[in-house]
Amino acid sequence: MIGVTQKQKYKAYEMDFGRRIVAKFRFDPKAFWTDDVFPRVPREALYPRGRDWLENLTVSIMQQIKD
Repeated sequence: MIGVTQKQKYKAYEMDFGRRIVAKFRFDPKAFWTDDVFPRVPREALYPRGRDWLENLTVSIMQQIKD
Protein backbone atom coordinates (compact mmCIF):
# COMPACT_ATOMS: atom_id res chain seq x y z
CA MET A 1 0.00 0.00 0.00
CA ILE A 2 1.27 3.46 -0.89
CA GLY A 3 1.75 5.75 2.07
CA VAL A 4 1.42 9.53 2.24
CA THR A 5 5.17 10.08 1.86
CA GLN A 6 5.25 7.94 -1.26
CA LYS A 7 2.30 9.89 -2.77
CA GLN A 8 4.12 13.17 -2.19
CA LYS A 9 6.85 12.08 -4.62
CA TYR A 10 4.35 12.18 -7.50
CA LYS A 11 2.68 15.23 -9.02
CA ALA A 12 -1.12 15.42 -8.94
CA TYR A 13 -1.52 14.77 -12.66
CA GLU A 14 0.57 11.58 -12.35
CA MET A 15 -1.69 10.08 -9.69
CA ASP A 16 -5.12 11.26 -10.82
CA PHE A 17 -6.17 9.13 -13.80
CA GLY A 18 -9.40 11.13 -14.05
CA ARG A 19 -7.38 14.06 -15.38
CA ARG A 20 -5.83 12.10 -18.25
CA ILE A 21 -7.33 12.20 -21.72
CA VAL A 22 -7.01 8.86 -23.44
CA ALA A 23 -8.50 9.92 -26.77
CA LYS A 24 -10.39 12.86 -28.10
CA PHE A 25 -12.00 13.05 -31.51
CA ARG A 26 -15.03 14.43 -33.22
CA PHE A 27 -17.05 12.33 -35.66
CA ASP A 28 -19.65 13.79 -37.99
CA PRO A 29 -21.17 10.93 -40.06
CA LYS A 30 -22.67 13.25 -42.69
CA ALA A 31 -19.34 14.92 -43.40
CA PHE A 32 -17.52 11.58 -43.26
CA TRP A 33 -19.66 9.92 -45.95
CA THR A 34 -19.60 12.90 -48.29
CA ASP A 35 -15.81 13.22 -48.24
CA ASP A 36 -14.23 12.65 -51.69
CA VAL A 37 -11.01 11.35 -50.15
CA PHE A 38 -12.83 8.46 -48.43
CA PRO A 39 -15.72 7.45 -50.70
CA ARG A 40 -18.56 5.30 -49.45
CA VAL A 41 -18.29 1.59 -50.25
CA PRO A 42 -21.24 0.42 -52.36
CA ARG A 43 -23.68 -2.00 -50.71
CA GLU A 44 -23.03 -4.57 -53.46
CA ALA A 45 -19.36 -4.70 -52.47
CA LEU A 46 -20.20 -5.31 -48.83
CA TYR A 47 -23.04 -7.77 -49.38
CA PRO A 48 -22.53 -9.68 -52.65
CA ARG A 49 -25.73 -11.57 -53.53
CA GLY A 50 -25.57 -14.83 -55.43
CA ARG A 51 -21.77 -14.85 -55.51
CA ASP A 52 -21.12 -15.38 -51.80
CA TRP A 53 -19.97 -18.95 -51.10
CA LEU A 54 -20.21 -18.40 -47.33
CA GLU A 55 -23.87 -17.44 -47.61
CA ASN A 56 -24.57 -20.57 -49.66
CA LEU A 57 -22.79 -22.69 -47.05
CA THR A 58 -24.69 -21.19 -44.11
CA VAL A 59 -28.03 -21.57 -45.90
CA SER A 60 -27.32 -25.25 -46.55
CA ILE A 61 -26.33 -25.77 -42.89
CA MET A 62 -29.52 -24.03 -41.72
CA GLN A 63 -31.60 -26.28 -43.97
CA GLN A 64 -29.90 -29.38 -42.58
CA ILE A 65 -30.58 -28.23 -39.01
CA LYS A 66 -34.27 -27.64 -39.76
CA ASP A 67 -34.69 -31.12 -41.30
